[in-house]
Amino acid sequence: MKCVKLFFVVILLISVIRIQAQNRRKVVIDPKVHHLTDIQVSIDETGSAVFKGEDLYFVNQPGNPDIPYRHFQVLLPANCDAATIRLDMDFIQWETLQGKYHVQPAPPVATRDNDDICVLYPEDYPIVNNRNLTVYQNKNWYPTIHTTEIHTGFKGIYLIASFDIPAFRYKPVTKQLQKIVGGVVHVYFDTKDFSVDTEQDFFPELPENILLTEGALSSYITAPHDDVNTTAGYAIITTSTIAAAATKLNEFINAKENMGFTVHLVTESQWGGSTGNTAAGNIRNWLQNNYSSLDLEYLLLIGDPDPSDGDVPMKMLWPRNNATTYTQYKKAPSDYYYSDMNGNWDLDGDGYYGEWGDDTGPGGCERTYEIIVGRIPYYGSSTTLDQILNKLICFTFEPLSMSGWRQSVILPMKPSDENTPGYHLGEAINDDFVATKPGWTSHRIYDSDYGLPDPPESIPCNYSNVYNAWIDDHPAAAFWWTHGGSTVAADIMNNTNASMLNDSLPAFTFQCSCNNAYPEVTNNLAYSLLKNGSPGACAATRVSWYYVGQTSFNNSASNSGMTYEFAERLVGAENTCGFSLFDMKQDLSIYSDAFWMNCCVFNLYGDPSLGLITPCPDLITLENADVDTNSWRFYSASSSIVFAGNSNTYTVGGGINSGATVTATNDSSITLNPGFHAEAGCRFSAWIGDGCSAPAPMLRNYQYLTLMNTDEPDFIHQNREIQIYPNPSTGRFSVNFTNKEVIADIIIVNSHGVEVHKEHLKNQRKAELDISHLLCGVYIIILQSKYQVVTGKIIIH
Repeated sequence: MKCVKLFFVVILLISVIRIQAQNRRKVVIDPKVHHLTDIQVSIDETGSAVFKGEDLYFVNQPGNPDIPYRHFQVLLPANCDAATIRLDMDFIQWETLQGKYHVQPAPPVATRDNDDICVLYPEDYPIVNNRNLTVYQNKNWYPTIHTTEIHTGFKGIYLIASFDIPAFRYKPVTKQLQKIVGGVVHVYFDTKDFSVDTEQDFFPELPENILLTEGALSSYITAPHDDVNTTAGYAIITTSTIAAAATKLNEFINAKENMGFTVHLVTESQWGGSTGNTAAGNIRNWLQNNYSSLDLEYLLLIGDPDPSDGDVPMKMLWPRNNATTYTQYKKAPSDYYYSDMNGNWDLDGDGYYGEWGDDTGPGGCERTYEIIVGRIPYYGSSTTLDQILNKLICFTFEPLSMSGWRQSVILPMKPSDENTPGYHLGEAINDDFVATKPGWTSHRIYDSDYGLPDPPESIPCNYSNVYNAWIDDHPAAAFWWTHGGSTVAADIMNNTNASMLNDSLPAFTFQCSCNNAYPEVTNNLAYSLLKNGSPGACAATRVSWYYVGQTSFNNSASNSGMTYEFAERLVGAENTCGFSLFDMKQDLSIYSDAFWMNCCVFNLYGDPSLGLITPCPDLITLENADVDTNSWRFYSASSSIVFAGNSNTYTVGGGINSGATVTATNDSSITLNPGFHAEAGCRFSAWIGDGCSAPAPMLRNYQYLTLMNTDEPDFIHQNREIQIYPNPSTGRFSVNFTNKEVIADIIIVNSHGVEVHKEHLKNQRKAELDISHLLCGVYIIILQSKYQVVTGKIIIH
């Protein structure tokens, strides 16, 4: 069974009313409820304004005043007309703060071209002293709230709108600063008369921070679905030649099935074949036609990734095709193209896919992904492919007694330029995600101690120090920041050192350096690490862009910001590497071609379904398996072991018990010694006892929700806590509010949106819920009281 993280979905306080037209609707956002009023401002020693608060987004163009925003994602009803959505902030209440404030400009973005730093500002900005004079010499307030953009996209059939609301505004000429203190924000949209496709059976998991408008979720459910998948799909797209040559592929498929996936091996006879651009189009067409019926969650591509002539290629995208500066950096080979099943990535029809502006408008490229994508590049060696597959299998089923090393991180950081020392990223990842986890350790490698009260473990940052730390500390993750090329991350990692790493203790990587995953170079650094040293390497296929002088990384779409956000998900929340990459891209605000390029160039080489913590299945089955001298002890079991086959035993080379042995060791694992072979028709099964790594703990970080009382439309009720436990369970749960509020109704909805249980309660703060009659799986629980509606996930196992 896959580990499913518990979360609570925030319900947006709403009022749906008819105004002007018969089909016009309005969503109301209260700045106080959604923490726009919580952000604080102070003045630092240089006299500059400093904004403080959680989950701030700084989405200002380089050269404009760098004020903070809140980011919103809203699920809208199925009949919403996306073209009519607009934001109205005329009813926000602003307060002018006392004193004068110096709000510094947002820094420029940059990358490296050989020995030169390429600094990028918007092309039409008159920049003096890093400031856009159009804004800094203007007497009006910045930003102009009527120009706030709303981006829409579909996640499966769900329509999601995303936008950023400024918490402050600034008048540079007078140095006045205003703060939001109240009022409301309106989101208007029209509805259309149409029916939702009743054949839809794919309902992807919504983002954790999604805001739900009233009735939005139920508007997508129009009929029960009887023939839907009960397990998540995992597609492997490759060629028949590669599939036939890979002797470990069937065992890898068996491992994924043991983790609860329904695996689909798809070769060119199904997806259409060809090479390069034609092959990429055929692969996406097959995915679009099949992802829903197969309930695909993960996709693993195995083949030559060369976008021009690869047999399972990346798609060549053109995120900066309209740029007139640094025109050598326009294109980006990418697997991002395969994650979105709804958008038209050549919206303007000019043959250049993924152009910022031309192809990223309504109906174009979408970051609300449907499929999480990873890849194993194949450059002709089936032996190398088998070694990679075997490592991924072993990592999946490594016994708990052997996996204590998965609590160590290394953080090599090299300056990007004289104003960007880089160590701030290492400190942020260590302080926010590593140091907060009991038992976890980090090894920081910087060029200097930078006067830190807790100096780094190694100085300076060079190949030798990084390699020694990697070998000695056995890290499970490595996050770095430096310049790079196709086979090198400057002063941190190169192919020679990668070939000497301990592949039995592999580390996930996020390589914040340019060109490390360059697919046309067969020994690119990301692939070298996947071959030896990593189960999943996130790296850039072309140049990536950073903020000059960046020291804060939360919610930033720079390459270092993406590194921080990936680390938050992989280490902090213990998600899979694939989810960490695609959820990060989906959540960030992208407002320039450089940062859209970052979304396109960072790709995953490795199994997207793996994470630092591997959830353990209840039963492992292994059919027709061979064990060679390179196999690990990765099948964990209790003392109850069952061997099943035609004669209820296991065979080696046709003979009964002819030489191979199976040993149950003291740590409750099973060693399949070299030479063990199960012939066709034989089946090995092991019940899991004290086995592989424990699942990630269920998070108790609930997000609470409120619903407007229709009798008092302008009054907002306070948040109220709820507890559901144990979760997961066998079907019996305790449910209660921790204050005096009572529950009116409990509704259970399955993962496909069908209501499967409902009960009405009277004056009860606590209820005992028995739904043990339902099938094992993940369900949505909806709790209704007089003043609020709470939704969350529960798991029956």
